[in-house]
Amino acid sequence: MELCSYPLHPGKPALGSLVTAEAYREYATAGSGKAPRVPPSVLLCFHAEVVHRAQEAGWTRSERTLGHSMLLPETEPALIALHRLPGIGAPMAAATLEDLIACGLRRCLIVGTAGGLRPELAPGTLILADQALRDEGTSWHYLPPARSVEASPSLVGELERALEASELSFARGTTWTTDAPYRETVEEVVAYRGAGVLSVEMEAAAVFAVAACRGIEAAALLVLSDVLDERGWVPRFFAPEVETGLSNAARIGLEVLGG
Repeated sequence: MELCSYPLHPGKPALGSLVTAEAYREYATAGSGKAPRVPPSVLLCFHAEVVHRAQEAGWTRSERTLGHSMLLPETEPALIALHRLPGIGAPMAAATLEDLIACGLRRCLIVGTAGGLRPELAPGTLILADQALRDEGTSWHYLPPARSVEASPSLVGELERALEASELSFARGTTWTTDAPYRETVEEVVAYRGAGVLSVEMEAAAVFAVAACRGIEAAALLVLSDVLDERGWVPRFFAPEVETGLSNAARIGLEVLGG
């Protein structure tokens, strides 16, 4: 049986793109007379709770760019926006990020939930991911083969200082990004936990890889919503502490990006 590398075409990360987000931007806005623009910093989230909290705080202006709906504060010009992704997973996050970069984005933070791999980290705990294991497919189209990809050190540092100043409890470390949430195994959890990995989710590695390839900053601030270990799976997605964690993560993220 022939063994294949990934991506299938050798050396793909060094090759140019046939279709680019910039080309799509030009096509999608041809004849409109208005150049699409997004603020230099965007917080990407997955949960309605984050959007609702921002709206309560006065984020009531909405704009659409290349089909993506962004929420902005009333200040003009806005230097920061919040965008709720319409779905989950690495391909969705990467394609959205590409579109936003083509329209001016320079710094991105993902705020979402993740599964915890360490029993001492309770649901609701904030995880500042400074690198991600590349157990998904998207990042391999952007960067040469490697086990992991780093977040942007400067943005991670800003977030860490803001979290410390807020006196919120958090853990900093590695997250495991996978495309197959229903194929997480006990053996993987044990191995990655032993290597110091804190959490598992579906987007961070792809976002970090796109950012590294395109020369922007990106980081991830995650909230533990469930626990995985040898005893099984304990879901806590709708617990009050998870909702509080998402609110705190969004608040810190918007402060840092807007600073």
